[in-house]
Amino acid sequence: MTEYFFQPLDRLRMDSCVNGLSREGMSLIVHCPNSFLLSHYSDYLIARIRTLMPQSTLEAYFPTDAQALIDSFNKVLAGLSLDQAMKPHDIGKVDRIWVVYDAQALPANELQLLGQLIQQFPGANIRAILMLAGAEPTENLISAMGRRIMRWNITLPNAEQAQAMWLQAHSQGHEALLRPIFTQLKLMSHVPMAQRQGNATLSTKVIAKAKSKSSAFKNFKFKSLTQQFKNWRAPLHLPMKFSAKNWKWIFSIMVLFAMSTGIMIWLQPQSFGFGKPKQSAAAAIAPAAVSLPPPSTPVEQSVNKSASDIDKSAIKYPPLLPPPNGVELPAVAQEGQLWVQRQDPKLFLIQHGTFNMFGKAEQMQKLYAGLAESKIVAAYRPGESLAYFILVTGPYDTLLQANEFLKRKDIPNSSWIRANQNLQDQLNPSIKKN
Repeated sequence: MTEYFFQPLDRLRMDSCVNGLSREGMSLIVHCPNSFLLSHYSDYLIARIRTLMPQSTLEAYFPTDAQALIDSFNKVLAGLSLDQAMKPHDIGKVDRIWVVYDAQALPANELQLLGQLIQQFPGANIRAILMLAGAEPTENLISAMGRRIMRWNITLPNAEQAQAMWLQAHSQGHEALLRPIFTQLKLMSHVPMAQRQGNATLSTKVIAKAKSKSSAFKNFKFKSLTQQFKNWRAPLHLPMKFSAKNWKWIFSIMVLFAMSTGIMIWLQPQSFGFGKPKQSAAAAIAPAAVSLPPPSTPVEQSVNKSASDIDKSAIKYPPLLPPPNGVELPAVAQEGQLWVQRQDPKLFLIQHGTFNMFGKAEQMQKLYAGLAESKIVAAYRPGESLAYFILVTGPYDTLLQANEFLKRKDIPNSSWIRANQNLQDQLNPSIKKN
């Protein structure tokens, strides 16, 4: 992943944070006043952890999962003796890294409990990363996490920093990577006017080159080309007209070419689109030895066709209704709905989480390597008009296949198997009428 930082110090701070997590037994608080910028840098941080700490398992949590955090910690402690839990043998060993998004929404007492568990039982080999957006974290929150905590405060960029970062990306042809974050932070006014619009994948040099070629083509004159040909022919003393001898050679070559083409058409007419390919002797004799089926047999065969032979484009699916509250669903979530709708209802899916906000589902998807091929699907609970989002993988033909996928360590521990038909029933809202 290509990394771009508004401030060079942010790159150094991130390196220091990863080093503290992997070698010094530290946990981390990442704060930024803007959630979009926080998401931008958190993607870099997670990618760096995956690269440098492949032995560690990343797990995502949200404020609604506070009890799940405590339960997960208790499960880890259940497999350790008191001495093992309180005295780590290797401070650089990190089994789990808990990434808590929107940590500012967690109650102070739950944060304090989490901090105490991590401090008092270092042998559990668990580190926490708290992602906070908005106001700066209070001293009470920081002190609740104990002494073994690092802070990375991300500040909003100024005009000079934004321009420097854009020029760096522009020199490498990576403007498309920065356009979303610049738009969200309203920094496009600091980008050169010529680069604000148009195809983000083309650099200015490429566009200028294309324009120069277009201009050259428009200014092209056939008369000048004729004059250049005469100037080139003159020193070579080429004859202006062909002699009779030359015409004879040309005519002979054309006759030979026509004859060879005619022979090829006669030998292999199907190659030139004429007639039908001739059957070989064995193919012509073989049908005579096979008894022809009765007229009713083709009908029986059509009934016995497998589902895979049926043209899926001919199947008519029930239409997906628009959200009753008028809020348009994200395009990715709509594609997920269509994907689920077109699967066989008898198949199985694995659900990895439910989210009230689409962005949270995206964060979960990015956090786990095993969810690279997962789908975000918009669904509705009975009697509700507001969609929620489900993260699923699959489909699987049997429960055995789904169970095998559940054994992977790079997916959330809370994943579970559900029937595809059950999810299909939730794709459209079902508002009860009074």
